[in-house]
Amino acid sequence: MPTNQERIDGAGRRRSVGIERQVTGSDGGAVGIDLILRCDDRDFCTRPSMAEWDIMARLREFIPDPVDVLVGGAETEMGVDEDVPVVEFLEAIDRVDGFLADQSHLLPATYVFKSEYMLLKGNRFPLHDEFDTGGMSGIELPNDPEHRYAIWAGVEECQLTKVAIDSDGRGRIVERRDLRNEKELETKTCGLIQIRKRNDHAGLRRLLAELREFLEPSSGEMVTRTISG
Repeated sequence: MPTNQERIDGAGRRRSVGIERQVTGSDGGAVGIDLILRCDDRDFCTRPSMAEWDIMARLREFIPDPVDVLVGGAETEMGVDEDVPVVEFLEAIDRVDGFLADQSHLLPATYVFKSEYMLLKGNRFPLHDEFDTGGMSGIELPNDPEHRYAIWAGVEECQLTKVAIDSDGRGRIVERRDLRNEKELETKTCGLIQIRKRNDHAGLRRLLAELREFLEPSSGEMVTRTISG
């Protein structure tokens, strides 16, 4: 579930309490938070994207109880194991997935992008077969060799940051541009970057399907859930 794009942002924070505190904007967020399940001597580990954690946090407004079951509540501590009945966990998956299927219009849109390639030392390396959230830095635009750019896409945001390189080699932000109304961005180092707005939250629904597939064959009554950063 995680993408290489998300490596440019902040580090996962080892702190207690909710995903509300762990999910922030692109200027320093809780990237790198794992959801780990253990059941019947089997392990399942996934790293939801920042956007998926953000949507889970926003789901609390509508269905807080199943969200607590899936990812922990206000008292959940990072790195601490918690046992949850398998039946209860499966019911929570169904409730969250059902909400996303039938009432996703109540949630904010997620912006995604993909690029054609990455140019490194004159060679083109293909990237991002699918649209995804996250960010990418070190981008050059045509006819602008003096600046570097970074793109960030997620829940309710798609932004291009323009960075000037000073004489000491340090970067300095000189402009931020809202790309939410754009469909594409032509670059020198990544080819054509395409941008899309989505309301289906398909990535989170795929994750829920993976959780269900892991738990349905279980013979045990409890699953151990850990949120680890």
